[in-house]
Amino acid sequence: IINPLRFLEVPIAGQIVTDSIYFPRQELQMCASKGQMRLNFAIGKSSLDMNNAQNRSEMTLMEQKFNEIVSSPGASIKAFKITGTSSPDGSFELNQRLAEARMKSARQMILSKLPADIREGIYASSTAEVAPWDSVVSMLRADSLNSEADAIARIIRENPRHNDQSRLIRRLPCFRG
Repeated sequence: IINPLRFLEVPIAGQIVTDSIYFPRQELQMCASKGQMRLNFAIGKSSLDMNNAQNRSEMTLMEQKFNEIVSSPGASIKAFKITGTSSPDGSFELNQRLAEARMKSARQMILSKLPADIREGIYASSTAEVAPWDSVVSMLRADSLNSEADAIARIIRENPRHNDQSRLIRRLPCFRG
């Protein structure tokens, strides 16, 4: 085989690149940090009680984590999401509205702990949900309260609507509302 380009000479002169648009750029990478906070709200209330020792402790830990990220070179907070769950006891609609109001309150409190320049550019979302009665059944079984769990499970099976389940479960002898 004969190389057809053997007579072709191409002089290549190198130059120092001085235009910064050609410099390699550091790519932002998502770091999916995940943490858990356990905040307590008073029954039927949506405001976050910062006099509660657990709430203060949880917020302090979260603030330390945020400060650690913010002070790291090249790191920034672009988004965070919080999810909250309310008790299944009572009206589903009322519990859903209460859970949403609680998440709004928690979200505002968390955002207030961030520096203003970061707070303005951050995407913060929250999701609120009402725990299903099935979760109570699981907790009762974990505590070896099987007869109570069976009674609630039977009500859930026989009554698909949450509000009916709540009304009937409140009538059980094991229920303390």
